[in-house]
Amino acid sequence: MTSPQDEFHRSLDAGAVALEQRLRDLVSPLQVAVRATRPPGGRWSLDMILEHLCLANGAYLAEMEGAVTTHGAPLRNGAWSPTLGGRLLVHFMRSERRLPAPKSMVPGPVPRDQVLDAMLDSLAVLRALLARADRLEWRKTRLVSPFARWLPLNLGDAALIILTHSQRHANQVARLRESLGA
Repeated sequence: MTSPQDEFHRSLDAGAVALEQRLRDLVSPLQVAVRATRPPGGRWSLDMILEHLCLANGAYLAEMEGAVTTHGAPLRNGAWSPTLGGRLLVHFMRSERRLPAPKSMVPGPVPRDQVLDAMLDSLAVLRALLARADRLEWRKTRLVSPFARWLPLNLGDAALIILTHSQRHANQVARLRESLGA
């Protein structure tokens, strides 16, 4: 018998796989110069968006790893549910409204080499971490947001935040690519 957590895990895994392919399709064919082009108004280039995701995902993955390693609650019934903070963060990330990034997530002017590969690797790390955590009760495996230390989350919240935030910026990548005529 499958639990709500099992179904949620399958949904997150499928979403990460689809997102990996979408980002690869959007970014891989582009020349370096196109990926580095900043649109008017000081907005981020394609590679800067990917760097932002690397920074954000890395911070969340570190918190998740710590929670799984030291605070993981054994699986009882798999009745996953989001925390209030997790539900609110995901809601804001699904909105069309432009949100300011915390300073620690603002990319520098020159993203790391192979930034697409690094971003895709972060999604692979997420998938592997969740697979390792499948015997834990995600709603009781606690952590805090790395960008708002006062905000308690659970493991499922953090995974959904990574995926939703990455999907939000994949949409931004698609819009920017279209505006650049690429």
